[in-house]
Amino acid sequence: WMAMAPMEMGRYADLLLNAILGILIFYFPGGYTWMLFLGMTASHVWIYAFDHFRVLRSIPACTFAAFDIEWWCEACLAPIMGIIAACLAFKSNCEPGMYCLTGP
Repeated sequence: WMAMAPMEMGRYADLLLNAILGILIFYFPGGYTWMLFLGMTASHVWIYAFDHFRVLRSIPACTFAAFDIEWWCEACLAPIMGIIAACLAFKSNCEPGMYCLTGP
């Protein structure tokens, strides 16, 4: 018989990928930043609405009571925080009041 599988967190890798793409665009000159963030906002709203519909109507079981979820969320967010710090250091080079690295 066909039935829905229990809820799992694997699909949220898309959200992590979107966060990384959103941060990486700050390394480049702004031009498509608003378009990228509007597209990601629309995709996140779609994912949220679909998951809301799916959890309320068709998921047979949903249990995330373990500490493992919290630990893995923090582990997945750590590289994103590192990319944010690296982007801040890259963009603040030679800004007024900041340290300036000059090439050879």
